[in-house]
Amino acid sequence: MVDRVSNISGEHNEVQEKLMGKAHDMLIRSLEEDLRSGIGLDGKLSMQVFHKLIQTPTVNAKLQMMGISDEEAQAFYEIMDGERHGGITAHQFVLGLSKAKGKAKSVDMVKLISVVNRQTSRASKLVRRVQGLIQEVDELQKRFNDLGRGLTRERVVQRQQDQRQQELRQQKNDSDLFYQAMELQRQFAQVRVKMQ
Repeated sequence: MVDRVSNISGEHNEVQEKLMGKAHDMLIRSLEEDLRSGIGLDGKLSMQVFHKLIQTPTVNAKLQMMGISDEEAQAFYEIMDGERHGGITAHQFVLGLSKAKGKAKSVDMVKLISVVNRQTSRASKLVRRVQGLIQEVDELQKRFNDLGRGLTRERVVQRQQDQRQQELRQQKNDSDLFYQAMELQRQFAQVRVKMQ
């Protein structure tokens, strides 16, 4: 008798799971149809249109039946349009939503691991590239520093040369004045000698 009750209970659970699965599938198809009403010319739902659609009573009720709040639906949309292509299709949304709400299958896990590995590899390549660029920038900075020191030394030498030239000009001007004064004294002395 216990076996019979267990069998009946097990069969009842199986039937109930099948019915729940069919109801879920019908709900997903219905939700997809509702979302298709907002598809643009490019075949995608934009974020603005999606936001308006999930506020409508029919779509909102269907999401609530699936146990998904408006915020969760918007967050899920943003995840699905992760590279910001400007929208997603209604089918992409409901397919991803049904996978997200169900049990994870090994295929889904493998896909997820594959995506994570690709992104990790891509990030590693980008990090190496950035490190290479940083090294190049460091080399350029060293060159600029060396050029700056060289220009500073050059400027100091130039200032010293300018100062020396100024001193030499001043000495020349002083000696020219001295010779002119001597010449005037000589001429004055000659005129005096002639007048005597």
